[in-house]
Amino acid sequence: MEAVVIIIPPIIALLIGAWAVLSPQSVDPVAEQARLDQHIARLEESLARARADNWDEQMITNLLDKLAAARREQSTLLAA
Repeated sequence: MEAVVIIIPPIIALLIGAWAVLSPQSVDPVAEQARLDQHIARLEESLARARADNWDEQMITNLLDKLAAARREQSTLLAA
């Protein structure tokens, strides 16, 4: 009986946690578009500063990759 008291609560906690993580999240397209617009604007500002201050080429490449990923995500959102 004591083993059941010790084993059941963690199992229930795992099930609740898995349900919370795996349940579909509703996405507000307008809010997501606004978030992506702000993110892209910040990345473009960072890229302009990086080029003006002659940052390391790898850092500029990293910013370009992040900017491309954000634009892909934005185009996917617009297509949906």
